[in-house]
Amino acid sequence: MSESKQVRPGDVVLVSNHRLAVVRYIGPVNFAQGNWIGVELKGHRDEKYGCDGSFGDKRYFQTKHEKAGLFVRNVIRSISAEELLQKVAELNEKLLLCTCGVAD
Repeated sequence: MSESKQVRPGDVVLVSNHRLAVVRYIGPVNFAQGNWIGVELKGHRDEKYGCDGSFGDKRYFQTKHEKAGLFVRNVIRSISAEELLQKVAELNEKLLLCTCGVAD
C-alpha cells in the first residue's frame, strides 16, 4: 500500500507474512529516514525483529506483549470494520455448528 492510501492509528492492517496488526504510530523515527508505521501484531510475535514499540531509549507506541511491535514502511492492505465483522460472524456460526451437538 502506498503512502497515498493513508492508514491511521487504530486501523487494522495486513503486513508481511499475512500477519494482522493494528497501526499504533505513524511518523518519523530516530533510526531511519522518512516516515514509518509502527504496528502491534495480533496473534503473532516477531522473535527476530519484534519490539515493544520502542527503539533504543525512545518509545513510539506501547504493545501488550514484548516482540509484538514492528516498524514497517508500508502495509499490504487495510482491513475494514465490515470485513472484520463478517469474518467474526462466519467463525461464530462455525463454532456454534460445532458445539450444538456437544452434551453438557
